[in-house]
Amino acid sequence: MQHVRIATYQQTAGTFDDLCRTIQAPGGLADVFRASPGFVVYTFADLGDGTNCSISVWTSAEAADAAMAAARTWTAANIADLGHLTEDRTGRLGFVVGELGAVPA
Repeated sequence: MQHVRIATYQQTAGTFDDLCRTIQAPGGLADVFRASPGFVVYTFADLGDGTNCSISVWTSAEAADAAMAAARTWTAANIADLGHLTEDRTGRLGFVVGELGAVPA
């Protein structure tokens, strides 16, 4: 069964678009996840009021837990000046309806 990692961040500087660019840049967290065993999909959302949400799907609990550790390391080294982690959890994914594709600009 697939697993999910859901993390929320409080942004304290910059813009949501700045964060998206940094995360998707070469060597960014998106690259870290893509290169990780068990990776399925990764999304990042603006929830308003400076709160952002990262959702990633993994093939196993072990892969999701490893992603949590990798994300904490990467965010501390690369975006600590833009905000901080407020919650980071993993769990079993029950189902997905539809197909997640690229979001138009």
